[in-house]
Amino acid sequence: MKLRNILIVVKDIEKSKQFYHDLFGLHMLVDNDGNMVLTEGLALQDEKIWRKFLGKDIIPESNSCELYFEEQDIEAFVEKLERLYPSIQYVNRLMTHSWGQKVIRFYDLDGNLIEVGTPMSQEGIMCDRVRLAVIAREEAEKPYNGKLNHCVPNIQDIVALFPKWSVDEANGLWCAAFVYHCTILAGFKIPVRPQESSCSLAGCVAWEEWAQADNRIQYYSGNDSVFKPAAGDIVLFDRVFDNTEHDHIGIVLENNDEYIVTAEGNVENVSRILERKKDSHIRAYIRIPDNFSY
Repeated sequence: MKLRNILIVVKDIEKSKQFYHDLFGLHMLVDNDGNMVLTEGLALQDEKIWRKFLGKDIIPESNSCELYFEEQDIEAFVEKLERLYPSIQYVNRLMTHSWGQKVIRFYDLDGNLIEVGTPMSQEGIMCDRVRLAVIAREEAEKPYNGKLNHCVPNIQDIVALFPKWSVDEANGLWCAAFVYHCTILAGFKIPVRPQESSCSLAGCVAWEEWAQADNRIQYYSGNDSVFKPAAGDIVLFDRVFDNTEHDHIGIVLENNDEYIVTAEGNVENVSRILERKKDSHIRAYIRIPDNFSY
């Protein structure tokens, strides 16, 4: 099965066709007299036909979905938008998220929400711990899971970062791989196996070995009463699931007086957002510098 098209409802197909050509360079592929398919799979549907077909009202500016585009030179895009469509209605004008991505949101001629953002892989986007925390929360909430009775595993993207590993081998053992997956998505440039580590970063102990040997990385004992963990720090645990050291790892999302909020992979083989008490189970915190490149 394949998703072939995204359909939006418009009052005037010709005007909408021109709008999407002017701003996004989309061209007509098929005109079915009331339904027009553009390049990139966008379909324009005549409002009158759609209302008659569904027997329901069409609600503009419903904000229930959006079309998302990426543009590297977003300032030039904004200038074009303002020049060609000066009366366009904005949801937010050009802004920069905490993780460094620039975005603008606005409605098209018929109240369909559009977002244009700079590519997340673009060089120069800020790579910092705040962004790591945002991404870790989003990734944990998907959620990911290994093999469960009621669903198939979906950790393929996480496991693929480790070429010598398979989903079967990772099943029930992927908490550190989840942390590495999030750091890579956040833009940190870290090898699968730093030279300071005895194994790949799919192992919890490898994170500690690297952090303690690389003087660019900050390492703090869980017993350090002065250190205050913050969003984007990595937290190492002892004896959470087994009576062993380095048996779990996660990413700090929030710091509170008595507990931290974390994003973790492989909690009962599922990714989760959890509250963890500040107790003896916390072995250490690792703080990677913003814009770090190994």
